[in-house]
Amino acid sequence: MPDRYFRQRILPEIGNEGQEAIERSSVLMVGCGGLASPVLQYLAGAGVGRMGIVDGDLVEESNLHRQTLFREDQVGMRKVDAAKQNLQKLNSTLQIETHPLYLDESNAESIAEGYDLIIDGTDQYEAKTILNQIAIQAKKTVIFAGVTALDAQWLVVSGEKDSPCYQCVFPKAPNPLIQNCETAGVLGPMVAVACVSMANRVHKQPVLARKSAQIYIGASIGLYFTP
Repeated sequence: MPDRYFRQRILPEIGNEGQEAIERSSVLMVGCGGLASPVLQYLAGAGVGRMGIVDGDLVEESNLHRQTLFREDQVGMRKVDAAKQNLQKLNSTLQIETHPLYLDESNAESIAEGYDLIIDGTDQYEAKTILNQIAIQAKKTVIFAGVTALDAQWLVVSGEKDSPCYQCVFPKAPNPLIQNCETAGVLGPMVAVACVSMANRVHKQPVLARKSAQIYIGASIGLYFTP
């Protein structure tokens, strides 16, 4: 086993067996923006064996202040290609599959099939509801998150029987008058707050192999600055 994981393997909660489980695991990241950037880097560093990335966007200069996975010289590249390039520089042993498209009802099931766990990095309610249905129908764990302005929230949904789901918490699409990142802005470190919690939960999945129905709701966190 590579020495690069030594600090991780010596944790009693992980050990050699847990590290091997992490390396056998597969994760699908839907959306490759501010939420995906730190999460993918943490998963690559931890040795997650296979990762899929879904996004139809190109890297834009306005992404760079919070989407830390990308570099200036990658502006104009497809996000999935830029992400794969940088992640393989971090960990060359990774198997990374790219899907340069937007997730919708016509392709979601076929893309998600074969992955152990799914992470929602989108900012679209429709995409989140599609992933919620996959969690229920395919009995997969899906980690959701959202960040706007100075607030972050996240939840984890299991597809087991009687498990609460994303639409139990958010049954309707947000009011269009409610501000989002495009209208309210977003503080880069707040994205990291949500991402650390998401990445930590992904690490636990193969190690703990939890099967019970569960949902975790992370409290909204605010940062306030005074002159």
